[in-house]
Amino acid sequence: MQVYFSVSVHLNYFIKVKNSTFEYLNFNII
Repeated sequence: MQVYFSVSVHLNYFIKVKNSTFEYLNFNII
C-alpha cells in the first residue's frame, strides 16, 4: 500500500510538471 501511494504521488507530480512545461512552451511560442 505504501509503495502504491508513493508511485501515485510521483505520477501526479510528473503530470503537473509535464503540464506546466507544456503551458510554458505554448506561452513562449505565442
